[in-house]
Amino acid sequence: MGNESGVIRPAESNINNQWPFTLKRYVMAITLIGIGLAILFAPIPHIGQPIYILYSSPLFLLLLLGWYFGRTGLATLAHYKHRKKSKISIDGDLGDRDATPSVSFLTPAYNEAKDIGSVVEAISNLDYDGDIETVVVDDGSEDGTWYVLKALEEVYPNLRVFTQENGGSASARNTALTKATNEIVISLDADTVLHSNSLKEIARHFTSDEIVAVGGNVSVENRDHWWAKAQIFDYALAMEIGRMFQSRLGYVLCLSGAFGAFRRETLIEAGGWTDHWLYSDDFEVSVRMHEYGKIRYTPSAQADTIVPTTFKGWFDQRKTWAQRGISVMLLHHKKQLNFKEGMIGIIGLPLRALLTSLIIIEVILFLLTIAIGPEPFFQSVGWVLAVGMFSMTGFCAIVVGILSVLIVNDQPIDYGGWVIAYLLIYRPLHGFVRLYGFGQAIWWEISSFGGSLRSNPTHYLQEKVLSKQKTVETAD
Repeated sequence: MGNESGVIRPAESNINNQWPFTLKRYVMAITLIGIGLAILFAPIPHIGQPIYILYSSPLFLLLLLGWYFGRTGLATLAHYKHRKKSKISIDGDLGDRDATPSVSFLTPAYNEAKDIGSVVEAISNLDYDGDIETVVVDDGSEDGTWYVLKALEEVYPNLRVFTQENGGSASARNTALTKATNEIVISLDADTVLHSNSLKEIARHFTSDEIVAVGGNVSVENRDHWWAKAQIFDYALAMEIGRMFQSRLGYVLCLSGAFGAFRRETLIEAGGWTDHWLYSDDFEVSVRMHEYGKIRYTPSAQADTIVPTTFKGWFDQRKTWAQRGISVMLLHHKKQLNFKEGMIGIIGLPLRALLTSLIIIEVILFLLTIAIGPEPFFQSVGWVLAVGMFSMTGFCAIVVGILSVLIVNDQPIDYGGWVIAYLLIYRPLHGFVRLYGFGQAIWWEISSFGGSLRSNPTHYLQEKVLSKQKTVETAD
C-alpha cells in the first residue's frame, strides 16, 4: 500500500521502556472508564439500565466480562512482568538483552516506489551491532519500484534486490527467504518503518532455543486522516491487549506480516508462507510454526505501518482479513481442542472459533430483529442483542481506559480525542464488515473444498519452497 500522505516517514518515534505513569495517561484512563460506566448504567427509556439487563442474562454477561476484563487482566499482568524483566540483562523469558544474532529482512515490494526508500533507510539506522542484510523482492511492480531499488542498492551495501513476475506478497517473501543467508529472518512490509531499538528488542528472544518466532508491535504511521486516527485504537487493542494476552498464555495466534521474526532454517523446514489465495499467509504460517517451538510477542519492538484512509480501502482490507482468517481456521480444524497441539489447540483456535461464531450469530439475529420486528422471539432476542452491543461499547471504553495506562506506544494517548469515533463509528462498522467477510469465506470454502492445500498444507508448502530454493541455487 502506498504512502497516502506523500511524506517521508521518520524511523523513530516515542517508546516507553519504563512504566508510563503520566498525568495525561491517568486523565484519559479516568475519563474513558467514566464514559464506560455511564454507558453501562445509563437509563434507557422503556428498557432500563444495560448492566441490570445483562445481569438477568448471566451467560451473556459472563462472556462479555470474561472477554473484555479477563483478557485485559492477563494482559495487564503480562505488561507488568515484561517491563520488570526487560531491565534484566539476561532473562529466561526475554533472552539476552545484548544478543546480536545475524538478521535478514525480507521485504516484498509491489508498487512501493514512494515508500521503499524510507524502509531501507530505517533499517540502516537501526541500533544493532549484529550482521544485517535486507532482501527486497520486486513483485512485478508497475510504478518503477525496480529502478528505485537498483538505485538504493548502489547506496546501501547490505541491500540485495531481486525481481519476479507478480505472484503476491507471500510468493515474494518466499523468494526473499530462499535468498536470505542469516540466522533470523524478519518479514517487513514495504510500507512499514522500524523504530531504532526494535531489532534489539526482538532479537534477544532468540537466545532461547525453544523460541522459533517473535511478533512485533505494529501501530499506525499515517496519522493525518481521521479514519486512520480511529484505527490507532484498533491496533493498540489488538497488539497490547490481544497479543499480550495470548503470549501470556503461551501462544500467539497471528504474527503480523508487517513485522514478524522467524528462525530461518525452521521457517524453511515449515514450508515458508502459503501463497494460496484462499488463506491469510501471516495467520496460517503462525499456526503452523507452533508445531516447531514457541512463539512470543514483544511490545517493545515497535514498527509503524501505513493504514487505509479511504472507507473502500479499509473495507477491502478488513473484509479480506476476515475471509482468509476463517479459511485458515477451517484448514487447521484438526488442531481445534487437540491437546497434542499445546495452548494454540487447547485455547487459541477454539477461542477464536467461539468469538467468530458469536459475532456471526449476534449480527445476524440483530438484522433479523430489524427485519421481522413484531415476532416476539426475534424481538426479545433483538433487545438483548441491541443492549449487548450498546454495552460492549461501554466495556470497550473501560478497557481502552485501562490500556491507556499500560501501553508502550504513545499514539492512543496523543490522539485520545479520537477514541469516541473509534467506539461509536469504527467498532460497529467493523462488526458488519467482518460478517460480510465471514459470509464470503464460507462461499469460498464450499467452492474450493478438497483442494491440494486442504489435505496436507505443510507437505505441500515444503515442496514449493524447497523447489524454489533449488531453482535459485542452480541459477546462482
